[in-house]
Amino acid sequence: MGEFFVLGGEHLLFGLDHVLFLLALLIGARRLRDVVWTATAFTVAHSVTFLLAALGVVSVPAIVVEPVIAASIAVVAAVDLHLIWLGRGFASGVAPGLTSGGGTTSAPVRDALRWRAPAGTRDELTGWDRWRLPVVFAFGLVHGVGFAGALGIDAAWSWTLLWSLLSFNVGIEAVQLGIIAVVFPLLVLLRVRAPQAARWVLGTTTAGIVAVALYWVAERLTSAP
Repeated sequence: MGEFFVLGGEHLLFGLDHVLFLLALLIGARRLRDVVWTATAFTVAHSVTFLLAALGVVSVPAIVVEPVIAASIAVVAAVDLHLIWLGRGFASGVAPGLTSGGGTTSAPVRDALRWRAPAGTRDELTGWDRWRLPVVFAFGLVHGVGFAGALGIDAAWSWTLLWSLLSFNVGIEAVQLGIIAVVFPLLVLLRVRAPQAARWVLGTTTAGIVAVALYWVAERLTSAP
C-alpha cells in the first residue's frame, strides 16, 4: 500500500499532462468555491474510471485516451485564455474597489477565499461557469483511464489489489491537494496585488499550455499505430 501511495503521488507530480490540466483548472477558478467543486468533480470522475479500468471492468485503448487527455488540457486552457482576454476577474482585482486609495489587500483576499462572494462582487455567470462541472467531470473520466493505463495491471482481482489501487488513488489525491493548497493562494495574491501583471502572466502561461496541449494532440494522433 505504501509503495502504491508513492507511485500515485509520483505519477501525478511527474505526469506533466495531468499537472497542466490541474493548473488550467486553477487558473480558471476565481474563488474557493470554484476550486472545491471543480476538484471534487475531477476527483470523483477519475477515481471511478481508474478503479474500473485497473480492475479490467472497462477497457479503452491508449490510442483514444491519450489524445483526448491532451485535448482536455487544450480545451480548459483555451477557455481560460478567452476569459483572461475578456478581462474576467482582472479589471480591478478579485473584489473591485477594495484596494484602491492605498487600502489593504486583506479584504479582497478573504473575499476570494470565502465560499460565497460578498455583495457587490459577484460577476455575471458565463457559459463556462454553467458547464464547468459537467465538462470537468467528463474529462476526469478520461484521465482516470489514463491513470490506470500507467500501472499496466494484469493481475487477477483480489483484496490486496483493491487496497493497492485505492492507495495509488489516495497518493494522486494527496499531491493534487498539495498543488491546490500552494498554487491557488498564490494566484489569489497575484490577482489582488497586481491585477494587470497577473493578466499578462496568466495569459502567457495559459497560451503556452494551449500550445503544448495541441502539440501533444498532434503527436499522439500521428504516432498512433
